[in-house]
Amino acid sequence: MRIIDMKFETRIGPKAVGLGTVSALALIASIAWAAGGAGELDASFGAGEEDGTPAGVVATSLGNGDDVAEDLIVGADASVVVVGNRHNGESNDIVIVRYTADGSFDAGFGAGEDDGTPNGVVNISLGDGNDFGTAIATQADGKIVVAGYHEDGASTNMVVLRVNTDGTLDDSFGTADDGTANGIVNISLGDGNDTARDVAVQADGKIVVVGDSAVADGSTNIIVARLNADGSVDESFGQSEDGTPNGFVATSLGEGNDFATGVAVQGNGSIVVAGYHQEGDSTNIAVARYDAAGALDQGFGTADDGTENGIVNISLGDGDDMATGVAVQGDKLILVAGTTTATDGSKNIAVLRLTAQ
Repeated sequence: MRIIDMKFETRIGPKAVGLGTVSALALIASIAWAAGGAGELDASFGAGEEDGTPAGVVATSLGNGDDVAEDLIVGADASVVVVGNRHNGESNDIVIVRYTADGSFDAGFGAGEDDGTPNGVVNISLGDGNDFGTAIATQADGKIVVAGYHEDGASTNMVVLRVNTDGTLDDSFGTADDGTANGIVNISLGDGNDTARDVAVQADGKIVVVGDSAVADGSTNIIVARLNADGSVDESFGQSEDGTPNGFVATSLGEGNDFATGVAVQGNGSIVVAGYHQEGDSTNIAVARYDAAGALDQGFGTADDGTENGIVNISLGDGDDMATGVAVQGDKLILVAGTTTATDGSKNIAVLRLTAQ
């Protein structure tokens, strides 16, 4: 076993476990499958000791304070695109960073010094307050979709934005009617806090966003939203019976708070959402599946766990269990990752596999 001491501090972020570190936006270790053996840091990635990190690691500081990475994708050209946030000296902005296959900044991405960041970095502010990028996905045409949230001091709104392959905001996405620039969609479901925590792009180009929303009684519900490819709300998704407008689905597992942290879309269009249910002093892992129209899938889960069909409630013990991500394995299996609390109070990694059929 090889131990790599980076002397960085782990950051707990909006998706429960972030990729970022204090004062370093991205900490990326590329795995070498040939030279050095599987699991070794890839010496061809990064600048080596020139930036104070071992070969195989890239650490990026954008100045002024904490820079935090939350999610990443790999492009068809082996580029790595990271989303998170940076402190600009007064507040937090969303940042998107694209690295080439060797770990250097992609000079063809971003506006350079025009937004106060180097080439390879895009800085996005929605105005006064704090902006956080929490999740990233890519479309078939290479455009990049980012989900997150905007804090203005009084409340929090969901944010979804799309940038072109060169990092410029996509003017064909969203409108200025919501108080933001074209390329950005700002979503408020009421007076409480609405937070986006993950995003996925369907095969038809529609965009699924999951997170949570505060309701009138002070509790928090899981929210699943679907946008059309142009950023407008997909009114064919969901129904208003749950207190949300068409295009949105709110799900409560009962008393307490419910949070969605991950989303994946199956080949048949079903939407799988992972998260957790908090009631009293403990939390349980929650996995829900919706059909393509936004209704809970009655063929998924049973009522034996105290939830309605379409939802699986999983307790691994007396402590806190939380899901932080989900993936679909073929057509028949669902993988969920998260944390569970051991008897001594420490946190352990948990990976669960559920049948999808």
